[in-house]
Amino acid sequence: PKRQQGFLMMSGASAGLAAIFSSPGIGALYGLEVPFRRGFDPRPLIQSTIAAVAAFVARALTIGVDPLVPFAEEPVTVDVQLIGVALVLALVCGLGGRLFSNATNLARRWRKQLRPVVGTSIASVILVAMGLGAWLATGAWVTMGPGHVMFDWATASPQGVWILALALVLHAGGTVICVFGGGGGGIFTSLTVTGAMLGCIAAVLLGCPEALYLPLVGGACLLSAAYRIPFAGMMLIIEWGGGLESALLGIVCIWLAQACMGQTTIAPAQTASPADVKHA
Repeated sequence: PKRQQGFLMMSGASAGLAAIFSSPGIGALYGLEVPFRRGFDPRPLIQSTIAAVAAFVARALTIGVDPLVPFAEEPVTVDVQLIGVALVLALVCGLGGRLFSNATNLARRWRKQLRPVVGTSIASVILVAMGLGAWLATGAWVTMGPGHVMFDWATASPQGVWILALALVLHAGGTVICVFGGGGGGIFTSLTVTGAMLGCIAAVLLGCPEALYLPLVGGACLLSAAYRIPFAGMMLIIEWGGGLESALLGIVCIWLAQACMGQTTIAPAQTASPADVKHA
């Protein structure tokens, strides 16, 4: 039945996200939220949770736990300046999520107007050029892989705002070009690492480039806004640690970024809400 097939697809998505982000909680909530633009469907809770936990355990036992943004070891000091920067970052991530979503959806439409071999060839040439350009500019293959390379490069040593911005644009642009060429693009991790890079830029401007809280907020805001999965984004903030005050600030940022998205989504297959599906 189609309903069971849908539950299995959501369980698979939950497992994938749990493995990618080393978090069964995020994976399970993603599976409940992602089919809809508003609200979530609790019916596949058990299946999604089991799949997410199984994927997390498999990852932990094989290659180990490796979150994109390392967990906080100490509480984050929340002051007026950090609040202001975090709220501005949330606004930028929300608006950036709309831009990223519109660009990706446009790339999907353009792809359908070309023969597959033509679109793939064009995308391949552009991606190679972008990858080489990024390597020449940064000394690392920041456009490759699921995002760990880019984030590790950004945080391993102090980087300037302009070089961070260049790496961000190349990484996000590479994802859109990959979608245009017919590939998946790795959109989940690309959104997260793009948001994290925005957070790195904010941290540099704030004068604390070594701090990881703002990259976390940026990654969670951009991912949850573009895919309209605020509860999964909140779980990412809560699991990271850093104290109650920083978690509350992060949650406010999640909803602020979500509000900036309007009705835009990076997943065109999302329906309005579970109620709309029920009464359709």
